[in-house]
Amino acid sequence: VQVTFGNHFFSASASAFRLGLQPGDRWLAPLPLYHVGGLALVFRCLLYGIPLVLQAPARSFDPQALLECIERDQVTIVSLVPTMLERLLETPGTAQSLARLRFILLGGAAAPEAVLEKSLAAGLNLALTYGMTETTSQIATSTPQESRTKPGSAGKPPAGAPAHRRPSARRPGRPRRGDGLDLAVHRMRQVQLHLSGRGRPCDPDHPGPGPGASRPVSGSDPEDRGPAP
Repeated sequence: VQVTFGNHFFSASASAFRLGLQPGDRWLAPLPLYHVGGLALVFRCLLYGIPLVLQAPARSFDPQALLECIERDQVTIVSLVPTMLERLLETPGTAQSLARLRFILLGGAAAPEAVLEKSLAAGLNLALTYGMTETTSQIATSTPQESRTKPGSAGKPPAGAPAHRRPSARRPGRPRRGDGLDLAVHRMRQVQLHLSGRGRPCDPDHPGPGPGASRPVSGSDPEDRGPAP
């Protein structure tokens, strides 16, 4: 399966409208960037215009170093796999720091019931997700509220999925106007306009662009970005 810039663009757009986006967000990436879970964070942060926080390379996962990074760099979001979260919860003084995060995106494997129970009891905002490399990460994701009411569920598909593409002579992966992914494009434009101070707050329930819609920020349309890599 060929994964293109267009795939990452729409994945990042849908993720923003599933989990929300705030101008002060800072996303910590302790996951390897050579796997899709880490690589997707690079695309999201570049497209959202928010800082991506990277830790110094280490031979193994260090819970204390991650906690120090969260505090020092004012992190609001972190992506973890269940084993990492389990080790963090075993570290004294962890719950208070993690509970201040807007959410923890937890995926890569099914989280043990005991880890979920301990996390929710500590007041952690978990966003459980299921995905794979071929879909540039998220296939389904639960919001923190959904994780509290239905623990263990990966939630719903993000905005624009599932989408059916019409046959096209265009290069594979290049977006096509008018297909089932137009709503995701519009929503990504809303995100960029909001962060630039030129648009209204992001609204995942907005039906789509209407007459007189705002002009997108330069570069927000994937068709204006040149050939996909």
